Amino acid sequence: MVKPDLMHVFNIGIGGDMAASCLIALCHMKLFGHHSVRSLPKRMDEAYLCFDAWCSKHGHCPRIKDFELKTFKVQSLASSFPKGTGRAHDTALLCKWLQSELDLLGPQDVVLEQNWYFWVAWGPKSFLEECPFSDFYGFLSYQDPVHQDYLQVLQWTFRHTNQFFSMIHKEGIWISAATARIIVQHAYDSAEPWYV
Repeated sequence: MVKPDLMHVFNIGIGGDMAASCLIALCHMKLFGHHSVRSLPKRMDEAYLCFDAWCSKHGHCPRIKDFELKTFKVQSLASSFPKGTGRAHDTALLCKWLQSELDLLGPQDVVLEQNWYFWVAWGPKSFLEECPFSDFYGFLSYQDPVHQDYLQVLQWTFRHTNQFFSMIHKEGIWISAATARIIVQHAYDSAEPWYV
């Protein structure tokens, strides 16, 4: 019998795309580097230095050696969507690191309200109406109130995604029914804000 490998399906597929998109969005929001750094490539360089330091601190050895648009298969921001690196281990590390960066920005106990449903990966409908996609780059920072819902949803998503895979990895093949319910809830919670 052939069964899908959830970790690789996520890390090589949607998870890689999610991590790459989040990273580039956070760079556009000026989360990395001093606010006077205006160029996206320099902010991505700063983000990589943070990622590399986090990996060293936690004893991880990523295969990814830089953050450039080509690393995430982006030809043009206007016409192509960021994609994962194609390496499951790097995606897993990016997801854990992004969660740690997002946790530094806000409260640890994020509670989603009923109106936090995102239409696209870049933000809630009200955000898109107030701030067109082309204006998203360069003018606003992660500290602007309009981004707070978006950042909290990303924090929520990465936390539950990482918890889901962590628990599956720790539990092994034999998982009790009670633990399985918790694991499944993390999977549902990670997708909750993205329902259409």
